[in-house]
Amino acid sequence: MEYEINQNRLDEVVIKFLENYFKNEEINYFHPYDYFVDEEGNHFEGLDPNKVIFYMGKYDEDDVLFYWYGVGYWTSNNPTGDIRRSNSPMLSVEVPIENLLDEMFGKKIWHSGIKTWFESKFPYKVKTVR
Repeated sequence: MEYEINQNRLDEVVIKFLENYFKNEEINYFHPYDYFVDEEGNHFEGLDPNKVIFYMGKYDEDDVLFYWYGVGYWTSNNPTGDIRRSNSPMLSVEVPIENLLDEMFGKKIWHSGIKTWFESKFPYKVKTVR
């Protein structure tokens, strides 16, 4: 038997799933640009204020959930940078979470739901989920 579900209802289910999945975990975030500064106040090379890292618990690269990239993160001197700039701000979901959501809801049809959930929890807008 097949059922049809509209996008609004699917978004509600995705949001409810995310709220339950993360309810006992504390999601923290930081701008590496602000965090990694030497004693003289210089930012480490390669860090950008247009990137935010979201993680659970204490920061450890293995516990990263998402990366958020602002428009200014991407360079516009190449075609890939132009495409990413036009799709930003962008939420990049790490593979373990992406795989879980793909298994639960189907390949990438959860993007709208996680976008709504993310924007309700954090002070960042999202144009594209990848």
